[in-house]
Amino acid sequence: MFKPDGKTHFSTWEEALEKVEAFADALECNVSITLEDDGTYRFWGHGPRIATWMCGDKEDDLAFYGITRKPNPKKGYPKINENKKWPFL
Repeated sequence: MFKPDGKTHFSTWEEALEKVEAFADALECNVSITLEDDGTYRFWGHGPRIATWMCGDKEDDLAFYGITRKPNPKKGYPKINENKKWPFL
């Protein structure tokens, strides 16, 4: 099983976006990304939430439910909070 490196604080939006999918997949939950007062980005930080990474459906437990078809996993995706100003756009 993949384990995230534990880093939750990032200098750039691109760096946060690069790490968030693996982090969400390892924890099997959605991850909020916040914009901090110092202009950095953090998972579950104290600043306003600007996006949430919606965890993908990996369908790892099909056999448990007696389903024999091949898994069709869905990738996670960012859900952007449209009420926030985007300093990186």
